[in-house]
Amino acid sequence: MKSAQQSNINEKPNHLNLSISYRFIHLVTHAILLVLHELDQLSNSNLPNRDYIRQHFENDYTLICQLSTNPDQCYIWLYKLINHLVDSNIQQDSSLDHNQKVIEFEKCIEDKLIIPHIGSIINEIREYRLAYNKFFKQDNNELTLQELIDELAVDEEQYPLLSLFHMSNTHIANSIDSFYAKLRVTPNAEKAYPMTMLFLKRSEDYANIRYLHPIITFVNYLSQKFNYRITRKDAEKKMIQEVLFKDSDKTTELKLYNDFIEA
Repeated sequence: MKSAQQSNINEKPNHLNLSISYRFIHLVTHAILLVLHELDQLSNSNLPNRDYIRQHFENDYTLICQLSTNPDQCYIWLYKLINHLVDSNIQQDSSLDHNQKVIEFEKCIEDKLIIPHIGSIINEIREYRLAYNKFFKQDNNELTLQELIDELAVDEEQYPLLSLFHMSNTHIANSIDSFYAKLRVTPNAEKAYPMTMLFLKRSEDYANIRYLHPIITFVNYLSQKFNYRITRKDAEKKMIQEVLFKDSDKTTELKLYNDFIEA
């Protein structure tokens, strides 16, 4: 069995389009197993122990947040998905006693639950919070400061400029990360944008490419200076500095050296 630490953000089976679909199904499965463990219903089973399941559940939630376009409030979006999960369109009539049935059920969850709600995570989170706030307040129409801060209500008379400071109007700190987050939850993004997805997946590795040129340049320079340029006898007596700066431009050498150190 694979540990929770071995799971990765892009993991998914071939029959699913999105990693977040697999991660959601994985989370719900482990949530059910965790509840059964708490109720001592799995004491005689061969299933993993409670700690193993809990670690997977917590890791699933962490990865879903990373895949979400709104990581800080992803749990609200999950609430809404779970509410839709009990819809009759997703219920399975027969038992999942065959691998093909499991595949069809997981594809059904992705097609009818994940994909319809994946493109508007931020809006759906806001709608859910507004509905919850309305239910909680009942007939109380008095605005609270927390509602204004959470952007659940507006008071143009008392705070006419507050909307200018709303989080929804601020610029994203890292537009590349935000763009990649949206692509990760876009169905068939791997097929539609193969080169873009490949670049974004390995962008951290590609970031080090810029260091290759100064390293190679400095190594080649040293090779020209030392490789078969001095005799063994001279090598025993002369200092490196004597050979390195002989018939050369110190300014150029210093620049090559500093670039190498920076790399």
